Amino acid sequence: MKRLTSVIVTAALFLMALPALASTSVITTGEVNLRTGPGLDYASIGVVPKGTELVYLNESSIDDRGVAWYKISYGSSYSWVSSRYATLSNGEESVEKKEKTSRSGGTLWATAAVNIRSGPGVSYNTVGVLEEGASARYVGNDSYDAAETAWFQIETDEVSGWVSSAYVTFTEKKAPREEPEEEATVSGAFVSITGSRTNLRSGPGVVYSELTTMEEGDTAVYLDNYATDEYETIWYNVSYGDYTGWVSSRYAVLD
Repeated sequence: MKRLTSVIVTAALFLMALPALASTSVITTGEVNLRTGPGLDYASIGVVPKGTELVYLNESSIDDRGVAWYKISYGSSYSWVSSRYATLSNGEESVEKKEKTSRSGGTLWATAAVNIRSGPGVSYNTVGVLEEGASARYVGNDSYDAAETAWFQIETDEVSGWVSSAYVTFTEKKAPREEPEEEATVSGAFVSITGSRTNLRSGPGVVYSELTTMEEGDTAVYLDNYATDEYETIWYNVSYGDYTGWVSSRYAVLD
């Protein structure tokens, strides 16, 4: 362990000594893994401590949890760091921080019925429900749970608490679907990918293995089955080419 720590520190010092190859640097805000790709599924090739300055290669990516990753110079190659533990140093902020600071208050609407909880996570007690299409006052606070899902603090006329960002929007009011239960169980319906890309997984959750990647606009046959994971995200069971698996409703819709 002592030898590994020495290697990690040496790597961190080497990175800090690199010449500036870009006009922007990435500063770590906590101890963070350097990964081979933009996501938690990629292998860690080292760890750098809080306060390390890394050379930003002017490229970022959003993973299937909605978290931004920065591409940085690492030795003679490159690596990726999560924006949850790093920030751009030229005055710009990470994608998540930009969203947070632009939401000093206002109104949000539920895109599906969502539990209002006493704290920012599914482990907290349910204190109410915000029905699909209903609005609430956003009080300007947000937090991230263990799955890196954002939670927003809200107030209604009856209760105050936290709601998952997976089921609310700040942009426009979503009218309730007339027959949501029927839509969710329609046999032979299709599922369309709305995100730029998302993983088709072997089970209904991010802990399951990836079978393949689906791109925006791709469609799959809905197998008349869905499940909700521990973070209250709905997953659709679909058939896609030679694969049968599950896709998150955060990046897909039923047609």
